[in-house]
Amino acid sequence: MRDDDAVSWSAAEAAVGCPVCRRRVAERDTTCPRCGWQLRSPQVLGEITAQLRQAFDTRLAQARCGHDLRSAARVLAATEQPDPDLPVRIAAFIRGGDRTATELAAELVELAELAATPEAAAADRPGLREPETVLGPLLRRMASGGPARIAVIELRPDAVVVSALTTGFDGQPGRLAAAREWAWPDLLPALPTDPDARRLRLAAGLEEDITPGSLVPVLAAVAETLATEILLIRPAVDWPVTSQVADALADELGRADGSGRADGAPAVQQARARPRESFATALEAARRKLPLAVGYGLVVADVDRVTRGVRLTTRTLFPPGTVITDGQPPTAEVTVSVPATAPPELALVIVAGGVTGAGGLAGAEPHPDGWAPITVGWVAATPRADLRLRFALDGPGRIRFLEPAGIRVHNPGWPELLAGVPQRYGADPVDVVCLVEMAGTAQDVLRRLGLVDELIALVVAEHPDADAVRFVVLGYDDHDYLGQGWPDQGQVVRTVGPAAGLQVRVALREWGPSVPQHDLAAPLEDALAVAARLPWRPGAARALVTVAARPPHPPRQRPDDLTLPCLDRHDWRTLMDSLATVQRPRRVAVCGQEAFLAGSGSGVGFGAGFGFGAGGGGRAGGPSGAGAVWRVLGADALFLLETASAQEVADALGLFAGSAGQPLPLPLAPASGVASPGGPR
Repeated sequence: MRDDDAVSWSAAEAAVGCPVCRRRVAERDTTCPRCGWQLRSPQVLGEITAQLRQAFDTRLAQARCGHDLRSAARVLAATEQPDPDLPVRIAAFIRGGDRTATELAAELVELAELAATPEAAAADRPGLREPETVLGPLLRRMASGGPARIAVIELRPDAVVVSALTTGFDGQPGRLAAAREWAWPDLLPALPTDPDARRLRLAAGLEEDITPGSLVPVLAAVAETLATEILLIRPAVDWPVTSQVADALADELGRADGSGRADGAPAVQQARARPRESFATALEAARRKLPLAVGYGLVVADVDRVTRGVRLTTRTLFPPGTVITDGQPPTAEVTVSVPATAPPELALVIVAGGVTGAGGLAGAEPHPDGWAPITVGWVAATPRADLRLRFALDGPGRIRFLEPAGIRVHNPGWPELLAGVPQRYGADPVDVVCLVEMAGTAQDVLRRLGLVDELIALVVAEHPDADAVRFVVLGYDDHDYLGQGWPDQGQVVRTVGPAAGLQVRVALREWGPSVPQHDLAAPLEDALAVAARLPWRPGAARALVTVAARPPHPPRQRPDDLTLPCLDRHDWRTLMDSLATVQRPRRVAVCGQEAFLAGSGSGVGFGAGFGFGAGGGGRAGGPSGAGAVWRVLGADALFLLETASAQEVADALGLFAGSAGQPLPLPLAPASGVASPGGPR
């Protein structure tokens, strides 16, 4: 009698490994502990015939082929990226049988589809849940003061990865910290060097069982995370090697932790990955269901009307606690203003805020340097226009731009963006005060008002920051010297402003001419008195434009002069000298031909070329009379009303000199909004 397995399997060979799965076996084993191949059978009588040998060889070949097919199918099922050539390549390693690699590949694809189903994965180890299901409670406990760090061990087809979940810069739990990764040959040097053969060996099993000694680098990396809880992610399609590694890691980590957490939950939790779904995808799905830990807001620039200093604030889009419900992302809408001096594209910066401010605005930190941008969109916008913006919250850290269309998403870095925000915004402010004589024929008065209107319209249309130019128009009517009920000095001066150009233009449409009361003079001195009391802006350049036909009244009437005095005894020279000394406006006068010739002496405009605040600081020289009046009122430029243009007056005032300013890349806070102040820029 001879032992049947001696046909092709000696005791010495059995000590080396199973002929089917290659697992090392002991001489006393009668069947392979891994694949169940019968290593020894009862003794049989008779000679070992060729027929017995052929039957054994056929049975062994079929067992090897079946084992390798199942292993190769697990390799294909675990492949995350499509590889159409892999079935044929992997089939070349299958032992036994007389089928070609192409024929085997077709069967492999069918087996792989079955092995990749969630039902097949659940049947292999039914107690394991999917990562998203396990992550939900973990992240909620982290958000409510639970574990500060959670170690994550991923067993992938090609590597072992250890990472840590922490709280992100936006206060949201579940940020995936830097990971350490080991390719399988780094831990198991006996694996083949060929990638396909290595995967097949991992899916089939190694000769030796995995021992904790092979996993020392992984265990050390887990300890270095300082995590109080551990999540072990098994692959969707478990292989013998990955299964052994998972069991060994769970045992070692469980012993290192002791009895688990005080609340009785296990310190090491396990999950099985969904087929062809990465852990990052599962993590993102779990995070999408969490409420916001802090609010998200849009960064806007709040500009001080006086100093033009830029202070960054935020407009709240999604307050703390916002969460996706019923699969519908929350949306938010806000309207902002586009700066007049904006670059070609405006930056829409969404930041995570930590402090809720007044008016529904959230400033993340006292200073913008500490803000945490979530995303940055870039949109082309029309300067000085209102911009309606709509956003959708697809989960923590995920903002989607809905309107307007065409927003480009690009995050250049918050420090780089801050470096492009000017400390002061807009052109140098200019206060323009226009004195307009309102008594006269309708044609003359409308011509004067028309020139002022054209000047304002020019600034509104062409100045890069028209809001930096503030206008006041003082129209003056005649004194009631004849006692016919004409308004006295208290009603002599009409006032519009100070205001932006558009508002002033609208108000001027209501003005009309009045009846002259005196041929030789008009109460220009009353308008100068009002101009002296105006709230000129600190730091603003000043301009005084006089559009008139008659000179001002003197404070007292001279015996040789028929010009009546000012009813309120205003001295136009004293008022003008005071304005020139205190406010130092650039002075331009536009008058009729007679006054123009008297003032210029030659019929040619003069005085152009001076900057703001230069010239006209004292009493005008020259003889007294009408000529001296116009040389003082038009100290920097004198124009003839019939030929003067708004462009000439603007150039003489220097309204467009140095007006561009540094571009502001962020939207402006609406004027009606209440901002929670951030840090100055």
